[in-house]
Amino acid sequence: MSPAKIAAILGSIFLSLLLAAFAWDSSTMLAHAYDEVNSVDKEISRQEHRYLESLKGLTPNVEISNLISSYEAAQSPTERSERFETLNSEVNKQIVTSLDPTNPIKRPLLDELVGALNRRKIARAELTARADRYNQLSQGFRGRIARSFLSLPIEWGR
Repeated sequence: MSPAKIAAILGSIFLSLLLAAFAWDSSTMLAHAYDEVNSVDKEISRQEHRYLESLKGLTPNVEISNLISSYEAAQSPTERSERFETLNSEVNKQIVTSLDPTNPIKRPLLDELVGALNRRKIARAELTARADRYNQLSQGFRGRIARSFLSLPIEWGR
């Protein structure tokens, strides 16, 4: 076998290994970004459930109970977030404004509701940053390569 053929075979093996390493690295990068977004979304969901558990201690009216059921039936993170915002605005209108924060019996409940909302707000800011990063990575060259090997969405939350 001639030295030119050997060099061509070795060169193509090297190029194949290089491309495989690039695809592997791109896939792990995108999968890691997706996992980061999902972990923050789980924290948001945990705070929303904490809020709902506190609400159930108030024995909400039929309208709020329907909104809670609607929230629990949400399929996507975006849909869940929209339904939570609707629920929260209705709770603010109907319940929170009527509670006396100086009442020692209701104070812990208000603290729990506000605490869950504050932690959710902090996590939402983090989610926005991480989802934007994932979306940028996913739509780039390396993301397109990674998505050919992984079944991840183009944009998070869709």
